[in-house]
Amino acid sequence: MQRNAFYFGGGPYQQILQGLHDALSMPEAFVKLMGQARTGKSTVCEKLTLYMRHDNYRVVYFDYAIESPDMLRTMLARELDLPVSANFARLLEDSLLGNDEKPVVLIFDDAHLLTDITLIEIYRLAEIQVGAQRRLNIVLCGEPSLESRLLSSAEFKSLLLNVSHKFLLEPMDLPTLSQFFIAYLEKAGLPGLQLEPAAMNYFFKSCK
Repeated sequence: MQRNAFYFGGGPYQQILQGLHDALSMPEAFVKLMGQARTGKSTVCEKLTLYMRHDNYRVVYFDYAIESPDMLRTMLARELDLPVSANFARLLEDSLLGNDEKPVVLIFDDAHLLTDITLIEIYRLAEIQVGAQRRLNIVLCGEPSLESRLLSSAEFKSLLLNVSHKFLLEPMDLPTLSQFFIAYLEKAGLPGLQLEPAAMNYFFKSCK
């Protein structure tokens, strides 16, 4: 789902986008991207999807709630042009065997809304190997409550041990927010519009 969001291509956003791309370009990546609500996680995921597809990676971006393992397998089969089967893991393994050497990337937005059994199923799919190497790279993008759930349950111990990269998206600080507005005004064709320091402080407090 495309959002009408302005992406600030600099500062922490650009750093995290580049870090995510670098991590997912490596084999056997299992990535957590955490951040409070409305810090721009979904926009980063959308840009990451476009960025990696431009580099000829096959990316499946789930920007909607996956309610169960069955739904996950059904939607993944649709996205990867596979038949729905009771032996879906084997079909997926066979499809990855005939793929090129680049891993397939699965991005789960709002992962804090996933059920425990769906999170476990994601981990099981990530464990599928071709030869001696896993070929599905995973991004779990969610709010800090996801981290708390993962740490509080013994069921997720194996998942946590396989997390290869962690990213935390922080809200923009005041200087970064100033840069954002300057870039936004230039994009809108209003480069001469000035904002008083008091107005900038107000916007910053509103964002927090």
